[in-house]
Amino acid sequence: MAAYVGFFEICYSNKGEHVFVSVALEAVGELVGQFAKSIGSYGVGSAGFKEKGGEFVNLDEIYAHSMLIY
Repeated sequence: MAAYVGFFEICYSNKGEHVFVSVALEAVGELVGQFAKSIGSYGVGSAGFKEKGGEFVNLDEIYAHSMLIY
């Protein structure tokens, strides 16, 4: 429910736009990534570390938190 409302009611992403998911390998983050890909958005996510299970997430790119410079 949180993923659906957050993505479709608050985010308003469209096809071709970039979507950043900050906790891409957690339950809500995985759903948001799937929603983004289902409408044709480019999905980018971050996780504690890339090897945590990124092969199961349907995002275009996954980065470890330690690799990001905010």
